[in-house]
Amino acid sequence: MAGERILVVDDTGFNRILLEKSLGELNCEIEQAANGPEALKKLKNERFHLVITDLMMPDMDGVEFYRNARELEHSDENGEIPVPPFILCTAFHDKEVVESAVREGFKDIVLKPIDRERLLSSVKKALSESLAEISISISGEQSVVLSTLAEMVGAQPVEVLEVLLNELSIMDFGTDVDSLETLREFFHSRFSPPEE
Repeated sequence: MAGERILVVDDTGFNRILLEKSLGELNCEIEQAANGPEALKKLKNERFHLVITDLMMPDMDGVEFYRNARELEHSDENGEIPVPPFILCTAFHDKEVVESAVREGFKDIVLKPIDRERLLSSVKKALSESLAEISISISGEQSVVLSTLAEMVGAQPVEVLEVLLNELSIMDFGTDVDSLETLREFFHSRFSPPEE
């Protein structure tokens, strides 16, 4: 899992340090933010693979921060930045709080005091699910091409794929492609062998 970027958000500096130390064995790049507004600025212009946020913070709690992050327009020189998955950390051992966070869309809820093994398990699962969502079945020569492109530009294969998909989204298919059916026919005509 080396190379993934994780944003840790907590208003208590010591908690951020503890989280960063706990994640050390994953060899990920850890960024810190002291509150929701600071974290939103980072998310707006930088690519992260995961966000770990505290629930109780002044100005904006973890759930409000998550909602705001989903509504941000994220972009950089490579185009749109996808909203990363979120893990919520909370000292509230309340079933309603946990169920509410899951309904909001958090990948997991880790209770405080943080159990290091539980945290690592949650982070690994969230990162692997995040990668699996976009690496559906890239194998063989396709995998080699993607890995080679990633090495050439010094990026993760996932980031290269995001750029390629963004480029695809702005391709000019002409005015004839105006529904899923006509889009399917467009691609079928490009990838099917010519009839003899």
